[in-house]
Amino acid sequence: MSLPAGLRDREVVVARLGGADDDPLPEGLRVRGRLDLERWWGGGCRGAPVVIVTPPAGGIRLRHWLRLALRGRLTAWHCTAGKVRRASAWDNLSPRADIAFRLVRRLVKRMISDLSPDRQVRAVVLLQRIEGWLIRRLARRQPPPGNSLLPGAAFAAGGVIEAIGSLSAGGAERQAVYTAAGIAARWPSGVTILCLYFNENEESRFYQPLVGPQVALAQARDEAAFPPPDERLAAIRVFLAQYPPDIRTATYRFVLEFLDRRPAVVHAWLDYTAVTAGLAALLVGVPRIVIGGRNMAPDNFLLYRACMDDIFGLLLGCDRVRFVNNSQAGARDYGRWLGQKPERFTVLYNGIDDRLIQRADPATAARFRQAVGIPAGARVVGGVFRLAQEKRPLLWIETMDAVARHCPDLHFLLLGSGPLAEACRRRAERRGWAERLHMPGALREVATALSVMDVVVATSVHEGNPNVLIEAGLLGLPIISTDAGGVRETLLPDQTGRIVAPTPAALAAAIRQVLDDDVFRAQAARLAPAFVRQRFGMERMIDETLAVYGAPAGDVRTGAF
Repeated sequence: MSLPAGLRDREVVVARLGGADDDPLPEGLRVRGRLDLERWWGGGCRGAPVVIVTPPAGGIRLRHWLRLALRGRLTAWHCTAGKVRRASAWDNLSPRADIAFRLVRRLVKRMISDLSPDRQVRAVVLLQRIEGWLIRRLARRQPPPGNSLLPGAAFAAGGVIEAIGSLSAGGAERQAVYTAAGIAARWPSGVTILCLYFNENEESRFYQPLVGPQVALAQARDEAAFPPPDERLAAIRVFLAQYPPDIRTATYRFVLEFLDRRPAVVHAWLDYTAVTAGLAALLVGVPRIVIGGRNMAPDNFLLYRACMDDIFGLLLGCDRVRFVNNSQAGARDYGRWLGQKPERFTVLYNGIDDRLIQRADPATAARFRQAVGIPAGARVVGGVFRLAQEKRPLLWIETMDAVARHCPDLHFLLLGSGPLAEACRRRAERRGWAERLHMPGALREVATALSVMDVVVATSVHEGNPNVLIEAGLLGLPIISTDAGGVRETLLPDQTGRIVAPTPAALAAAIRQVLDDDVFRAQAARLAPAFVRQRFGMERMIDETLAVYGAPAGDVRTGAF
């Protein structure tokens, strides 16, 4: 076996551990001296590389790294059974460090819980960047292996994999299912939705009526489901060891899946899947990798991870990777984060199937009103979003409080679940209008709920292309929203909706104005459906997605929708 480049023509210091005194060294290794790592003190490296020899069943323990650190080193070469690979203290420190970082993150989140959403995000991003700096100092990061695991020809007959974390009832998940169903009718080799976690529960069953038999649903399998790793996979595992445990585990699961399935295209949805499935596809050699951003850049959110900067940097350097975002605002923000021009990101607007989003008939709408407790004929202001900090549900409640004082007959319908649901209810109770606030939770039949609303209000901090606002426009409802990311691209400002400042007074004034303006509501009912069908049509979305996938028009069947 040839020596690694870092050891050729160099003298080394050898440390033998765990009874490895007679174990062989690689041919051509020039040994200058020995180092005793069973002792805390004594001996030094004097600038020479350190080769630590262990039996096949042994390993470098944390105490050995600490003793090596006292001699000024945190990296070494690990030799076992005559084979040498680069080793790092991070191999042993990362599980312990990850536990420590998790505890620190939880402590910080408790400390900042009373701050504004923007300040919370800034604090978490700062913490993550400090964590990333510490990891880089400890791990001395290595570049990925020079060659992909498989040549491009191995994927020639492959299908498409839509990779996503799970199929919870969210906007990105719904778009992934829409995409899979549309592509499957036009891609001969088949489509698979591959999830890291595929839980069969009521909330995730939204996809069942949306996909046909030509779409396979699968969960990424654990390592135990595959044959033992060979030398190529061992090199991948060494490279992934520098990342946090959850990132490297998820990435390795995707590596094994892509080696087995050999897809021609991998489309990774959302940022966590972008850095795990995207990196895995890069390492395996998948010919076309699509990184799908669905909102603003990740450093705007509490879910930001320090390793995202590094992994996105690797993806940017590969000509097999295409970046998409579902709004112009999102493309600009990813460009800001990654130091790229917005043109690096293809804008691929969401697709809405208007056969599935239709206004409920009067009898169905009446039954829904009765089920949630809204009186017949009462006007309704609605909202549909996750009740979490980034959606600002408490700002929505404060806005409705200002409206409720002036409109005693108005009712308020808030759909969604999340950690701030109870806080919303309590605040309405304290203000004395809780009997007019209806919160049935997350519902599958969103179109029925939208059908009883007179105006839809959104209060998010950040958004990509919010599906609910697109669906509201398809039903002709006027929209009141804060200027959050791509919201402005989902409506015709001052024609089908209003973009206003994120204050209760400004939002409440806009709501009252729209409710009192019959002409504006009629204009929204006339213009919004045509606008939505033109910009967010399903056929357009599938056509543009196929173009991003690199499929020539003659290679796929057309006319699925």
